[in-house]
Amino acid sequence: MNVQPYFPEPIAVSDNIGADRYDVRHRFIRAVVAGYLGSLVIPAALPIVLSEPVPLSISGATVVAALLILSLIRKLAPHGRADLLAIALCALPLLGGLGALTHALTALGWPVWMLGLAIGFAGLYTFLCGRDFSFLGQYVLALGATLPVAIPLAWWLGIPPARVAWTSLAAAAFLFFWVYDLAALLTRRRKGEEVQAVADLYRDCLNILSYSFRVIDHWRKFRI
Repeated sequence: MNVQPYFPEPIAVSDNIGADRYDVRHRFIRAVVAGYLGSLVIPAALPIVLSEPVPLSISGATVVAALLILSLIRKLAPHGRADLLAIALCALPLLGGLGALTHALTALGWPVWMLGLAIGFAGLYTFLCGRDFSFLGQYVLALGATLPVAIPLAWWLGIPPARVAWTSLAAAAFLFFWVYDLAALLTRRRKGEEVQAVADLYRDCLNILSYSFRVIDHWRKFRI
């Protein structure tokens, strides 16, 4: 007798990139990581351009609104042109909002640049590992490179130890989510959907909301 899983299984689409050859999957991963790193140029450069921090309420609301729109359009048209159009229209508000949010948090004394450093090392691993790519290796080596660099730098900048500790935990958690989501994209995206996959790495932070409804619906149908 097959026992039904207690939690809903991960979403998988037909002809997903995860079912393709290793070389195809590897090129897809590299393209998505390169696209994500390229998109971080705007959030990284905006704090340099801004003279005064934007209030957290405004920058945070802008980011949340953009993510909600992107998530809604993906729900309605996950593989259609409408999703690409939404990505094009929401890219600047989302990335600009993230840059303003980063600027505001940095001005308050939080070393949020640790999160960017972790993703940077994850990207470096992606392009230096050759064909020996591993999601576990990406996480462990990126985190192992981030903390020895970020913690002494934060100490040198005079950031309070408590804030360094909390931000280090946040960086470890964010990197874990990012690597896990990158791996999960292989079953949810098809070849040629690299742009959508980059957007997924941003909007999937809201999946905890939709996943909760999936779990409730799954439990209603659960039978042993």
